[in-house]
Amino acid sequence: MSVKFRSISFVCLIIACILYVCKYVELDENLPTIRDFLNLNSFEFSIDDIKKMESDIIHKINWKLKISCPFDFVNFHVNSGFIFIDDSIDNKMIEYKDYIDIKRKIMNLENEIIKNHYFLQFSPFIQGISCVIAGRVLGKIKNSFHKNFEKTYLNNKEDIEKCVESILKLNK
Repeated sequence: MSVKFRSISFVCLIIACILYVCKYVELDENLPTIRDFLNLNSFEFSIDDIKKMESDIIHKINWKLKISCPFDFVNFHVNSGFIFIDDSIDNKMIEYKDYIDIKRKIMNLENEIIKNHYFLQFSPFIQGISCVIAGRVLGKIKNSFHKNFEKTYLNNKEDIEKCVESILKLNK
């Protein structure tokens, strides 16, 4: 597929893509402004050029974007592994039947939060990882907030903890 953009600047294209991605993944509170980028250096394009470039990008991809939902993130974490070698239940190694039971709990939790509007305050990513962690809690896995999830938390640990707590309250 050949894509042609107006020949303003490759940098303009990059900035427009960054802005678009920030909006798409809902980074509203951390979203840089166009002026932030323009203040970094003196560019040969304007705010209007960047806005037009962003519009061009959206039209070139025909608005074909996959919208992520909690299910996508639950599946990602379940398929990537949500049981780790050092996990245990009552100081015993996790057996296959435990794995299946916890996986079922995670899927049930996901179905529950999708029906509850309260959880819309959390991004699909937060909802997904929170279902996995809550499933681990309900499965009585020691150390449900496993260290292997830490790289996933990034700056979201407070929101994840709040979401997990809310999911567990639903399940009482």
